[in-house]
Amino acid sequence: MEKIRFLIPVIIIGMLVLLSFFYYINKKNEEANKIKITTTIGALATILREIADNKIEIIDLSEGAVHAHELILSPQKIKKTKESRLIFAIGLNLDDWVEKIEQEYKIPVYKFEKDVYLLKLDKKHANPHYWLSLRNSKIIATKITSKLIEVDPKNKIFYQKNLQNFIEKIFNLEKYVDKF
Repeated sequence: MEKIRFLIPVIIIGMLVLLSFFYYINKKNEEANKIKITTTIGALATILREIADNKIEIIDLSEGAVHAHELILSPQKIKKTKESRLIFAIGLNLDDWVEKIEQEYKIPVYKFEKDVYLLKLDKKHANPHYWLSLRNSKIIATKITSKLIEVDPKNKIFYQKNLQNFIEKIFNLEKYVDKF
């Protein structure tokens, strides 16, 4: 009887340790198997984070830079980018260097410049800071969602729901801005 009283807590503790171990291993595997997507500027990473939440790993190449114009590509960032399934870029000569990464590592680059409303500076140039527009943010989020669904179709409903939530936030901001 004394042995049974001693064995029950030992068995329970052993089971808890095993369950904790398997939970830890499962979490590590989930992290390692996350789809990796790279962004060239923080604004794209922010919108991507709104849509994808914790389903993907975001590699923001501008992380640590004061602004996108002072981007320094470290070997660590390049190494991480090699594992990406997709790169989101602004285009309009702001981050055209990403084309070298696309060619060398065969990673598709998606530039939003052809989908958004641009403020023309002259006949040849447009303002590359188009993500600052609420209207363009909705367009970018919609395109991000469709690209995420292409690379990760099993989470389609999750991404679409997050897109709806994001668009609702933008709509509320637009109503607020209209008051001024």
